[in-house]
Amino acid sequence: MNLGDFETTVGKLLLLEPNLLSQLQPALKVLHQLLTQQIKPNDRYGFDDASIRALLPPFPTGLDIEAIRQASEPDLTFLEDLDSIDITQDKQLKKSSAARYAAKKVVKDSARTAGREFLDLPNYWLPDFLEAWKGDGSFQSQWGVLSIYRRNPKHTELANSAQFNIYLDATFKSQQLKLKLGINDPVLVIEQQRPDYGNLKVINVTGLGKLPKNRSLPLTSRVNALKETLKKLCPTLGIIDWKQIATQAEGRTEYGHFVDGRGVNRFSECDAIASFGIPYQNIGVLAAQYQVMTGEPVNLEDKNSAFQKYLTDLIRAEIIQEIGRLRAHRRSNVELTFYFCADYDLGFLDRELPGVKLESVDAFQLCPEAGNASEQTGHAIVNALTQLWQSKQKITQPAIANIAEISQAWVSRFTQRWGGWQHFKKLLLLLLDSLNSGSNKNLADLDDDEKWLVRTYFPMLIAESESSLPTVQEGVAEVAQVFDTRAMRRVLHRCSPAVRASLLMILLSCLPTEVYSISVSSISGSLAEPALSP
Repeated sequence: MNLGDFETTVGKLLLLEPNLLSQLQPALKVLHQLLTQQIKPNDRYGFDDASIRALLPPFPTGLDIEAIRQASEPDLTFLEDLDSIDITQDKQLKKSSAARYAAKKVVKDSARTAGREFLDLPNYWLPDFLEAWKGDGSFQSQWGVLSIYRRNPKHTELANSAQFNIYLDATFKSQQLKLKLGINDPVLVIEQQRPDYGNLKVINVTGLGKLPKNRSLPLTSRVNALKETLKKLCPTLGIIDWKQIATQAEGRTEYGHFVDGRGVNRFSECDAIASFGIPYQNIGVLAAQYQVMTGEPVNLEDKNSAFQKYLTDLIRAEIIQEIGRLRAHRRSNVELTFYFCADYDLGFLDRELPGVKLESVDAFQLCPEAGNASEQTGHAIVNALTQLWQSKQKITQPAIANIAEISQAWVSRFTQRWGGWQHFKKLLLLLLDSLNSGSNKNLADLDDDEKWLVRTYFPMLIAESESSLPTVQEGVAEVAQVFDTRAMRRVLHRCSPAVRASLLMILLSCLPTEVYSISVSSISGSLAEPALSP
């Protein structure tokens, strides 16, 4: 219901039943403020049922809802007076094709006019609002539109009229069916034995957030880059995204959540499906529907509520339905892959799909262009380092910034924990030089502190790096600042190749975690080149 519906209905009541209107005046004032958006919500989701009821006054005692219902009923008499031409009484006209055509034309034009008038009628909202305000329903308001939710008894009455009902659904739980039908009676559940899904791999592609419908331009670019990469990995890839995004895709065919994510076989020839975004419906609408079904108010902030469990069941059911589009149980001899591209825990799938293989990978590892700004900057720095190293150019902060097309401030940011660029550069060059040289196991020319670093301290730091990386980084940085270049070179040349490689990985950990494998492989691939002097 919008402001136009409100003003039309209130104006009609003011003319026909001004006495009834006086009882509703406090509530109508609140509605007018909601519809004109004079009252602002606390978040972007608008007003939920509880916040609207907090604004409304108590329901008036003795309010005659039936009288208001009759007074606000729309006038539909125009549907009774459709124009027509009766040619059945005249034999000549009855035989005339022109007369028959004219008669049909008049009726069609009249019906079209009546249809337009019908569509122009205001919403018949006031009786439902009053029933919901009284307690039999729920509200939601957003962007100047008030939504009123009440139970529709049509399907319940139809089910109750039958001797028994059979419902076929792979993911619909019996408790949800009871809520829909408003019953507490036992429901007999009959299931088939679940097939083995050993031929199915589900890969959770993380690092993209929830991927809602409304995405920023940078996020859209990241997602499109990932889609192109996955398409190259699997030419027969099927893509599921939000419908409004899928319909705008260029150069590829995409399908929509809910519309194409269940009950279809169009993906049964695909070797892989990539689904983008957590398939959840409008939370406010679901909360209103749940309140109508249960009669219980919904608190969206309560993460342990029955509504949250209901919401989780709906999301999981939709994910299972989308995975089912691959028809893995019918193609047991074909290896199939489902990419779920959003940050969501898929641990429940090993219980729902016996034998399924679950994996998790960051989007950046599949496609560097799909990484966030920090990851892409780190990747650019690694490429710049590698390029300078391979071309035997001097490694400087301005040179890296220039090649990576970033500011020197970004480069400094990643080296701060090492005491700044100079200490980072010193360690990097010494490690690259030592990895490119043979190992000297003779410790005779080392003093006691240097021997301790080789034998005890560096191996200990490496052992602790998986559990306490920041502490290990601080330890390595402190050593680099205390010992001069000549002493560090002697120490590193006496360390084993494994220790040096581990120290290089710790050094590069100032880059985003997902850049590790790319950075290490990029630089290690160039170790055959002579190292630069620090």
